[in-house]
Parts: sequence; structure tokens; C-alpha cells
Amino acid sequence: MFLLLYDMRISRQRPATVFSGNHMSIRDIDLGKHADTTNQLVAVGDGGNIKFWDLRMPQKHIKEIPAHNGQIMSVTLNQRQKNVLATDMGFNKK
Repeated sequence: MFLLLYDMRISRQRPATVFSGNHMSIRDIDLGKHADTTNQLVAVGDGGNIKFWDLRMPQKHIKEIPAHNGQIMSVTLNQRQKNVLATDMGFNKK
């Protein structure tokens, strides 16, 4: 899994930062929305875990939360409460 972060002010052709991690297909990401979380990136995917990265240290995620037994389709960080987030598994036909 590689996650690429682009800074549109610098170059549209090359990523500014490349995040590496365990083998997880990423379904959704969100960026920190508060003054003290602006360097935070959160990603979810097929593994059912929520992974947090510090934008200044892209080599490895800094926190992982096992959240679901299956894939997570989306994640949203709360704009009012910095310690609250929501995830969605999507529609499961089983």
C-alpha cells in the first residue's frame, strides 16, 4: 500500500510525500481539521483497521485501531470534536 500526498503549489506531477504501510487497500482518507491535528492523516480500507499517520513522518503509521471485521468504505473526522471520527462499512449483502 502506498498513499501519495500532493502539494498542488509545488508540482502536479510528483507527490510531495509518499506514505508506506502494511498491505492494506485504501478506500478512504481524511486529514486533521483542528489546529493541533493539521499534521494528521487517517486512512481506512479492506483490512477493517483505522490507521493514523503524522504527515511529517510518512514511513510508518503512528496508530492503528481494529474497528471492523470487514472492509471500511469511508472515514470522516469530526470538525467540532477532534477525538471523534465515524466509519462506514457500506452495504453488506451477506
